[in-house]
Amino acid sequence: MQRSWLFLCLFSLCLGLAGCLPEVSSEQVTVAVTRVKPTEAATAVSIQPSQEPTPTPTNTQLPSPTATPTSTPQPSQTPVPPTATPIPTAIPTKPWLIKLSYPGGDGGTNYDKYFGRGMPDLILFNDGQMLIRDRNDISKSWFENEWFVEIFLSQAEIQELFAQIESAGFFEKIQVRSNNDADWLYNFDETTEFSDGVGGPLLCIALGDETNCIQMYAPYIPYLVPEIANTLSLVQGFHPADKDYTLYAPGTLILWIEPMRDTIRTDEVSQTWPENLPTVSQLLVEYPSGIVLLHGDEAMPFFTLFDSQIDDGIFSDDGMEYYMISRPLLPSEAPDRFRPPNVFQ
Repeated sequence: MQRSWLFLCLFSLCLGLAGCLPEVSSEQVTVAVTRVKPTEAATAVSIQPSQEPTPTPTNTQLPSPTATPTSTPQPSQTPVPPTATPIPTAIPTKPWLIKLSYPGGDGGTNYDKYFGRGMPDLILFNDGQMLIRDRNDISKSWFENEWFVEIFLSQAEIQELFAQIESAGFFEKIQVRSNNDADWLYNFDETTEFSDGVGGPLLCIALGDETNCIQMYAPYIPYLVPEIANTLSLVQGFHPADKDYTLYAPGTLILWIEPMRDTIRTDEVSQTWPENLPTVSQLLVEYPSGIVLLHGDEAMPFFTLFDSQIDDGIFSDDGMEYYMISRPLLPSEAPDRFRPPNVFQ
């Protein structure tokens, strides 16, 4: 009887303990299985870095390297059509060593450059070509029909000429030049009569990379310091007697065209425009500014029409009269320096 009571107590005790224990079964296993989710989270984190570079290439397409091809074609679209570009600048100018010119004083007209104002009386190029203004013209017109004769100097002759210039003291005097011409260029005295507005010679001599130019005032020539006066006389009188002087044949021509007006002063009479040349209207379509640039073979018939020199004329074509100026260019003259005469420069 006691043994049965003891067994009953033990059985009741076990039931009580079972009711006190926490419930562990299926939910704990489920949680243990769901612990795999951090691996998925890690996988998601490891995927994100590989997704971040994807926008990066998209960003690298935005900077200027990508924009450059877009802007590169633009320059070819920007230039104005050839018909609106009257003066091409592709013809290079020829380097020179010595140049003597007479630019003139105050005043003048916009046509002066076309009639040769400022053209050199003498110019010596690096390769020995020398052009000298021919003063033995018969027209006696201002600048018209004065053209150039041509000679060639050897390198030894060029060196000898520069040796004479150096002996005259030109380069030594240039080293002490100042802004005040009275301090270094002229020796004025009580006989000097001062003035302004008159032109005078412009002498330019290149030495190495430097071009030394001296503008002299014509009324003050008698007061020049000996170094400059002697150099000026040397260049002015440089006409070697043992050379063959031939007429210079230019290769480039500027032809100015404008409708004839009553205000144009010329002694030319109207003549018919030659049939072997492009019509004037065709030229003006290609060069609407009226400045026609002709070079090489294309220029030859125009040189023939104007005797290969500076000249003007009146020509009738298709019922219209036009005034024209023929202006051959020297190798040192850039075509883009010439603008319509009715535009003040």
